[in-house]
Amino acid sequence: MKKDDGDRFQIVLTIVLKINSIIMYKCRLVNIVLLLSLVVILNSCTDNPTEPKPEPKQYIPVDTARRYDWTYKTGTFPTSDYYVLDTSNIYFATGGIAVKYDGNQFITLNMGDNRFYAQTVSPLNKECVFFGGEKRGENFDYIPVVKRYMNGIVDTYILPSDTNETIFCMFAVSQEKFWAISRRGVAYYYNNGSIEVNDLHSRNSGHFIYLTPEGRLLLFINSYYPSTSKSVTTVKELINDNIIGISSDTLNFYDAKIIYQVGQDIITLRDEENLYYFDGYNWIKFFNYNDLDPYFTRGFFAVGGKSRNEFMFLGSMGYPLLFKDNKWSCELFNYYGPGGYTHPRVFFYDDRIYFIAQNYQAYITHLYKGKLKNK
Repeated sequence: MKKDDGDRFQIVLTIVLKINSIIMYKCRLVNIVLLLSLVVILNSCTDNPTEPKPEPKQYIPVDTARRYDWTYKTGTFPTSDYYVLDTSNIYFATGGIAVKYDGNQFITLNMGDNRFYAQTVSPLNKECVFFGGEKRGENFDYIPVVKRYMNGIVDTYILPSDTNETIFCMFAVSQEKFWAISRRGVAYYYNNGSIEVNDLHSRNSGHFIYLTPEGRLLLFINSYYPSTSKSVTTVKELINDNIIGISSDTLNFYDAKIIYQVGQDIITLRDEENLYYFDGYNWIKFFNYNDLDPYFTRGFFAVGGKSRNEFMFLGSMGYPLLFKDNKWSCELFNYYGPGGYTHPRVFFYDDRIYFIAQNYQAYITHLYKGKLKNK
């Protein structure tokens, strides 16, 4: 090889080595950049020690020490509605027969007609108890009927109707006056032999009548409208034979719930979590159900008490929880599920609490009786 050729070869080799050196350097630089980027990404996924971590939610504790001693009595009937007047006067409408619990045993009341099916009960006092329901004809037609059971004597009130009707809600005003609401939303006002009929135009609805401490008789209507995915809670005042509108709230479809009488307060559950009370004209939120220790909360079924400061509710799958003296207690861990009935209620009477659980298919009702300890 000539000298000139050797010089050219040396020059080319030097250039190739320099280019290779540059390429290797750049590759290392790229690798370094990629490594640093990965470190930054991984670091961003870890907690920043300079930022405070969010505090876990502090739930309201539930005491497992019972405030009441509990027993129960089993009746061989289902329950559509019941009412506690006192310890020896508890009345049941079973969807069929009418029953009284006298403090020791269940007694079937003779209503004078084996075709009368009791669906709801409204005692005026222990001497005078009204049952509402239907009389079933031979062709399975329903006639709306109210019966007054007074000192063992039964009086029957046949209510006018042009279609199959049954009474699922009523309120005894006096021995000679009552309000009765049919399943289809027809309101009857009976007054000493005369009957006023009003169509409430509330199909597929729940109806509840309660007397406020101020003496106002209020009708609560929960109506459901699947076509619009909405529900409406309407409040009306019943004055003599007049029905006067008070308020109407349009809610999401699943928000309208059963209305409960809780002593001096009337409350409902909305938003699947918030309890509201009715102040006479509006609904006011006062408690969030999800603030309780979630171990004890399994749905919401029935409630009752002396006021919103002392009440108990039953979970649809959980435990009876009592609010008393500004604290919560779990009253029972093992009991028969509450089951479904028309007017879920929990009754407080003096130092006692009553609620029912049932197996409707098996025709069984368990009347739970709680007595306050150390009293």
